[in-house]
Order: sequence, then C-alpha cells, then structure tokens
Amino acid sequence: ETFRWNNQPHDFEVPEGETMDEVCHRVFEGIKRVAKDNPDSAVAIASHGCAVRALIRQLRKLPREELKNVDWCDNTGVNKVIFYDDGNFNLEIENDSSHLSEDAKAESIANWNWTEE
Repeated sequence: ETFRWNNQPHDFEVPEGETMDEVCHRVFEGIKRVAKDNPDSAVAIASHGCAVRALIRQLRKLPREELKNVDWCDNTGVNKVIFYDDGNFNLEIENDSSHLSEDAKAESIANWNWTEE
C-alpha cells in the first residue's frame, strides 16, 4: 500500500474508507456548497493535507492520474479560490506560506520524509 500511496495515489483506497476520487469529489462539492451558501463573502476553510491535495488537483482541472504530481501543501499553507456565480472558479493563490518564519518553513510537511518509506 505504501507504493500505491506514493506512486499511484489516485488508485489508493483507505481500507473500509474512501477512494481518492471519493475524497476529491466530497471535498470539491463541499467547498462549492460553502461558496454558494455564502455569496459575496470571504470564507476560511481549514482541512487536512490529503483533502487539500485532492482539491488542488481538481481546481487545476488535472486528470486523476496527475494527483501524484500535486505537491503537499505546507502546514498552514494558504490557498485562495474565487467562485463565480456562473459556477466557474479560479485558483488564485496556491500554498502561500509567506506568513511562516524560515524555521517554521523548514519544519513544513514538504520537508518530511514519512511518505518515502
């Protein structure tokens, strides 16, 4: 399973849980619902890295097989998405960590080796 998680995450499924396609669909539909329920508002949403990674893949309109090429966001990385009334959207900011100190950036998930077993 470690191989699949690292090399084919689009085919990964948590035992007795969701596939990555299901995670992507759930997160994307959820964020669209929040945007629809809060027109003309700025809304902050916090989530886990796996969900954010799946969402970034969807927002970039990449094929599911490209999930492996979407970097993990930094802890507290900021992503800004603009949703329009016509259903379109724009990923305006991706993984902005400029608010972090250099020490905090060094501890970022991007520098962890836990996914490379």
